[in-house]
Amino acid sequence: YAYIFLEKQTHFVNALVGVSMSPSEIHQHVVILSRTDRHRIKFTWVSQRWGEDSTHGTDDAAKAANTHADATAGADAASRFNLSSEALTASMEKLLTNNTPLPYETEVQELFDEHAQGIVWRILTRLSHWHEALWQSLSKDDVYMIASMLVTVSVIVGIGFLMHYKVKKEEEFLTSKGVNLNAGCNSKSSSVSKSPQLPIHELRGETYNGLVRLLKPGCRTIVLLCDSHTKPKLITKFYKSCWPYRKNKTLMFGFLNLERHSAMEWYKRVLLLGLPEPLELNINPKNTIGTVVSLNGHRKYYCLYHAKHPEDNRKGDELFAEESGLRRRNRGSESESESSGSDVEMGSKKKDSIGTDRPLLNYYSSVLFEDQLLEGFSNWLDRLFEGSTQRYPINYWPDWPGK
Repeated sequence: YAYIFLEKQTHFVNALVGVSMSPSEIHQHVVILSRTDRHRIKFTWVSQRWGEDSTHGTDDAAKAANTHADATAGADAASRFNLSSEALTASMEKLLTNNTPLPYETEVQELFDEHAQGIVWRILTRLSHWHEALWQSLSKDDVYMIASMLVTVSVIVGIGFLMHYKVKKEEEFLTSKGVNLNAGCNSKSSSVSKSPQLPIHELRGETYNGLVRLLKPGCRTIVLLCDSHTKPKLITKFYKSCWPYRKNKTLMFGFLNLERHSAMEWYKRVLLLGLPEPLELNINPKNTIGTVVSLNGHRKYYCLYHAKHPEDNRKGDELFAEESGLRRRNRGSESESESSGSDVEMGSKKKDSIGTDRPLLNYYSSVLFEDQLLEGFSNWLDRLFEGSTQRYPINYWPDWPGK
């Protein structure tokens, strides 16, 4: 049993009224329905309106009499509803006992949901359900964790906005003072672009293993010997000479500050290991300034360059490193002079291999200035990579003094 509002379900009611034998006034009328499928139904109308007696609508005089009786005597509404109920019961029993099919059939649309909510209200309802489910599933620890995360993010964002505001105020203040901020940025970018692309490391106890001992096969470290006074001038020339080899991944470049006692002691140990027999060396640090040492950490040998002691490739000469410097011998000479017993300032006068009286060049008597110490360094690098320089093999790399 159900009821329907005519003004709400207009399409459904119009489908029932469109067939024959439907009452002209369907208000308070009863219809019996039987759905055959989703969109088609069979139905029949109950002849009597609900709440009226059988004489309703048949005689105007009787209708007037009944109306007068209702107004005057209080209208026997209960008896009329009983009559309507009996008429409905009789119609249903007739259909059920005689197996009589419903006489009318029509196609109807879906009923309109009168209690459906609007889109806004449905969104609010769904959010409310989610809020309730989330609140029931969260514990106190989860709430504290989420709250701390939100507070942390808020603080970080707030600090960022505050810093941005401070920087903006500072820029405005500097601009008001007449400071050109763009010029500073351009000069900074230009200085960065002009920064050296060839790193030169200082060889000391902290970098010794990386620059020498732990070198991979095929790698070499080229080290310049200098002090604090000569470093600016020599490093510039050293940098220019090594610049063509900046893309060589097997080379590293460095300098050794001879003012460090540990640096001078290490260099002395390396020279002793390169001698054919152990000797006592007394080295003046000033005489070693401008020396370049090529260290092959894996194969354990080194090569030396100094402007006073160039490696001579002439046919009749051989150079040997000794305690006091270099010993020069001629293949055709009958006597051999020891350079360790000669005076450095005097120089030795000998006849060369062709018997002339011109004195041979004495490298210890020549005077070199700082600008001349690295003049032949570029040519020496070429011969170094050709493999024509003299190598001084050693058995091991000595420990750095003091470590």
